[in-house]
Amino acid sequence: MKRLLRKHTVFTISLLCFFSLVVLSDLIMAGCAYRETSSHGQTKEMWIASSQELDPAGPSVERSIIFVHGFAGSPFDFKPVGEKLSKRGFRVVIPVVPGQTEATLAYRHGDYTPEFYIDWLATIVDQETRRFDKKPYLVGFSMGGALSTVIASMGTVDRLVLLAPFYSLPYANDLIWTLSRGLTWVMPIVPKLAKGRINDPKGYERYTPGSMIISLRAFNHLEELAVLARRSGPNITIPTLILFSPNDRVASFVHAKEMFTSQSNVNILEYPRSNHVLLYDYNCEAVIEAMIQFLTKA
Repeated sequence: MKRLLRKHTVFTISLLCFFSLVVLSDLIMAGCAYRETSSHGQTKEMWIASSQELDPAGPSVERSIIFVHGFAGSPFDFKPVGEKLSKRGFRVVIPVVPGQTEATLAYRHGDYTPEFYIDWLATIVDQETRRFDKKPYLVGFSMGGALSTVIASMGTVDRLVLLAPFYSLPYANDLIWTLSRGLTWVMPIVPKLAKGRINDPKGYERYTPGSMIISLRAFNHLEELAVLARRSGPNITIPTLILFSPNDRVASFVHAKEMFTSQSNVNILEYPRSNHVLLYDYNCEAVIEAMIQFLTKA
């Protein structure tokens, strides 16, 4: 009887310690979340703090290119290529994706559903179509690639570029989503373990994400968006360029390749030295050149 009581006591104490650690972690993350949002306006890098709209630098081709950044990213994701395409005569539009940067309190990131994002991006596409009376081009990175896949399947853009589009995780996909859903109410926000998956140390130092805090509810919405994108991919008929690393540790290259391997309108280029954030990794110059060639091709 004493042994049973002792085991019960040990179990109860262990459980209390576990929940105490969870509560302490949540309190620490709450402080980090409020600090991140309150310091947002102090950033010196406007490509992180606000949307970017670059008018053509030189003769205009009267065409807009819309860029959609990744999960917990910002317009900074596209800084290496945005100005270059502006100099080629394009109007470059790089909006802040709502609920993905430090401008929004981390606890609110999960308020934005896939349906909201689809309507949000469709509105921007419509605005830029009416500006020049031409369908714009669309470029999406990671989560932005999944969202761009859905929009492109609607026939409202003329050309599509996908950088490491997120359709699933590269490993333990179902298990990780199940764990995430189970932990959402216990630990609603968690810290990012790195600024981004980048193999090049110099590129890693140059890169800055939109937020260093992950909302698990937003992460679960990302899975829902990826499912919609996987269903939409086969309906894309416009010229499409996909740039990906076979060694991507965030998005599944294999899954993306299987989705589009039979579509003649899709060209997939591989960059094995790089990881997920292609525009800041070892192959960044080659990636940028491939994008410019595709987007400026007559």
